[in-house]
Amino acid sequence: MLEVLAKNIYRLRKASGLKQDEVAEKAGLSRAAYLAIEKGKTNARSETIHKIAEALNVSIRDLFIDVPELKSVRFRMSKITEQKRKAREQEIIRIAMWLKDYNFLENELNRKREYRLANIKVKDPVKLASEIRKKLGLDANEPIRDIYEVVNSAGIKLQLAEMPMNDFFGVSIGKDDGGPAISVNVSKGISIERQIFTVAHEMAHLILHKNSFKPEMFNDEPVEEKEADKFAGYFLMPDNEFKKALERCKGMHWVDAILTVKRYFRVSYLTVIRRLLDLEMVDSSIYQKFNAEYLKMYKISLKNHQEPVALKEPDSSSNNIIVEERLHSLVREAVEKDIITISKAAEILNISHHDMNTLANSWKEINWKLS
Repeated sequence: MLEVLAKNIYRLRKASGLKQDEVAEKAGLSRAAYLAIEKGKTNARSETIHKIAEALNVSIRDLFIDVPELKSVRFRMSKITEQKRKAREQEIIRIAMWLKDYNFLENELNRKREYRLANIKVKDPVKLASEIRKKLGLDANEPIRDIYEVVNSAGIKLQLAEMPMNDFFGVSIGKDDGGPAISVNVSKGISIERQIFTVAHEMAHLILHKNSFKPEMFNDEPVEEKEADKFAGYFLMPDNEFKKALERCKGMHWVDAILTVKRYFRVSYLTVIRRLLDLEMVDSSIYQKFNAEYLKMYKISLKNHQEPVALKEPDSSSNNIIVEERLHSLVREAVEKDIITISKAAEILNISHHDMNTLANSWKEINWKLS
């Protein structure tokens, strides 16, 4: 019980955006006393628990709710530290709670979707990319304009979450835990191109590496990572269309050619460079050369996953931005049918009660009963 209370307090504090000092002050506790409770080192009196619940704006029940576990999860990180291990543990809890709520809504509303990629046997990443496109009814060559809808149509749940790790990009969860599902890190500093690539990368793991979904495994498997990267590259940039796009850029400066192809497929410049390497059109020094040349041409240094601006960037209406629309739709329907409260809706969507009320009021602005 002590451990459950500690995990829930930590999770709910993070979700509320409060610091430890702030919760301690609101609950009338010293920082040391509060930390001992959050870390599970001491029991808390009933009165103290009530004060912490009030400080976090949650019910007592929320503090003692059973935390679901994920057994078929792929959550790999590099350079594991104790801080990262703790953050990973909390992210798994958060994802498990999200998945539990998502499945609850689907079941209550009878809106369950079939997973369409379960029985695919293709093992080669390049062939698999072509097979998945065919299976999902995508044009063999056309760039993907809405990765969210593609994943959604495959029966894969997608979560967009700000994770406290800028060197980590995504998690995939197997069918046994209520998936398949993918959680993508959309923290500031991680480009939209990187997010899109992560979705495709995690799709590959769900199909190719089903036996690697184990919560106790922390380190990346290099071979599997390369296979997932290759799948993502060919899924987002079909080979024939890539070559045509590159051919159209033949007269450009080679840096501008990479930027133009990047913009066309809405991928990262690294994805384009990896394909050039795959086709043996460049050598491994291309990375350093690109960074140096881009700095010289555009006076911008590429650091910390920064994505270079492509030539003639499209306006915001045509950017490939991932939008997590299905869960919002399920939440709205559940609220309107009195299956869940506004408070529960805010928790599921991970927004404040104020923002949830604003969202609920906005639903009234449009008459959605289309003829």
